[in-house]
Amino acid sequence: RPSLGLEDIPLITNGLWENFDQTDEDDEDDEEEANDVYVANPKYIDIEIDCLKLIHRSIKYGGRQAMEKIAQAPTVNLLVKYLGFADSYKKEAASCLNAILVDPLNFTTPATYHENRTYHRQIDMVIDAGAVPLFVKMLDSRSDSIAKVAVLSLACMICHETKAVGKVVNAGGI
Repeated sequence: RPSLGLEDIPLITNGLWENFDQTDEDDEDDEEEANDVYVANPKYIDIEIDCLKLIHRSIKYGGRQAMEKIAQAPTVNLLVKYLGFADSYKKEAASCLNAILVDPLNFTTPATYHENRTYHRQIDMVIDAGAVPLFVKMLDSRSDSIAKVAVLSLACMICHETKAVGKVVNAGGI
């Protein structure tokens, strides 16, 4: 179970965004980012990865309350931004997004109409944040675990959201 409460998700998200803001001012090396070796702030890599792991645990065990907190904070956009970084970040961010896509509400009984609508909104959040082209790019990853998470995430989006099919096709994922 997560050691932090669900109320801490926005704090973690905001802290990671602040780190991006400081890093973006200091380092504008787009070529490095394009080569998937970008690190938001090398000084804090372990802390950032631990924060991503906490977000993942919150998604996995927090159910509907965790998803409400994630929807209120710009957490999905943050996770999508991490998909373009070094493999250590990418793996954690992709795992978080996959947890949102696969079983975000931890259904133990058949889903109600409201739960299905909520699930589709969550998938839309991931798609609208720009995750599809980044997941497609991850299919060619040197790391099998990263490629596997990308395949599973794309499959979830395609199976549950019609608009995802066109986005995957346009990104070259088929």
